[in-house]
Amino acid sequence: EALAADEEINSLVGSDVVSSWPKRQHSSPMGSLNKVQNSTEFADWAPKGQRFVVSEKLDGLSISLNYENGKLVSAVTRGDGVTGEDIFTNVRNMSNVKWRLKDFTGSLRGEIVMLKETHTTFFSEYSNPRNAAAGISRRYDGTGSEYLSVFLYQISSPGLVFKTRLEELDYIKNTLGCKTPEYVLLDTLQDIISYHEGYAKDKLAYDIDGLVIDTDNLSYAESLGWVSNRPKG
Repeated sequence: EALAADEEINSLVGSDVVSSWPKRQHSSPMGSLNKVQNSTEFADWAPKGQRFVVSEKLDGLSISLNYENGKLVSAVTRGDGVTGEDIFTNVRNMSNVKWRLKDFTGSLRGEIVMLKETHTTFFSEYSNPRNAAAGISRRYDGTGSEYLSVFLYQISSPGLVFKTRLEELDYIKNTLGCKTPEYVLLDTLQDIISYHEGYAKDKLAYDIDGLVIDTDNLSYAESLGWVSNRPKG
């Protein structure tokens, strides 16, 4: 899928695409998530006796916004999970991006997306909003970046410790004032299955390719460890 997107990007915007953006190493790896395809697989995964935060898995380009002393200093794509491209000059012009966050030092991770209506109205030459977001965000001259939006869902900062995933998302949304994907705290597996079955993703302003299920208790989630660089929690 990524290869197909790159081929489309290069054919559509030509010299506007640069393959040599500055490379930056992430402060901590940006990994992927394990996936389940049905309720049986989900029940086999889900830790017992836990609550869960369910959020939208936005379909776009993963990004890490990095701040020093309250100032946005870089914006690095996921890349191979260890090193990505710093597309700061484009990201600073996107919607929902704060150039300054008072006294904040650390990273905010999220997704660059294009709204469906924007894609239909201005960028229908791309096959879908995801390819449009991936291509336009990496244009060397930055044209079109103002049509993209950034939604944030994870925070890493010295001295900031959260007990729950809900606290983390609430901090990003309410304390920092940043845009997040929609999220909700649910108690049981059946609650989550029902929530998933009734999710009206076709009515959203942006594309998602699933829902993310996080164990709310972060210390417990961390204790579960990782499999193939993917968190079991």
